Amino acid sequence: MSMEKFIKPFPLTDITTPRNGAEVLLDNYWLTKDGMYFKSKRGGTHQCNRDKRVVDKVYAELLSSGYECTHIPVAYIKRG
Repeated sequence: MSMEKFIKPFPLTDITTPRNGAEVLLDNYWLTKDGMYFKSKRGGTHQCNRDKRVVDKVYAELLSSGYECTHIPVAYIKRG
C-alpha cells in the first residue's frame, strides 16, 4: 500500500515565506516533491522531522519514486 494515499501536497512557499504570527520550525527535514511539501490527510500533521534518518526510513518507498527529503532551515507554520 502506497503512503501517497495518506498525504496531501501544499506549496513550499506556504512554509518558506515569513509571515507574522507564524510558529517557526528550525532545521527540519521535509518530505517534498515538485515544489510541494506534505501534510497527513488525517490530522494535518506536517511530514517533517529534525532527524533526517526518520524521514528516510518512514518514507523510503516514496523517496525511491521521486520524492525528496529536503532540509529547510526555517519553516513558518500557520497554526489555528
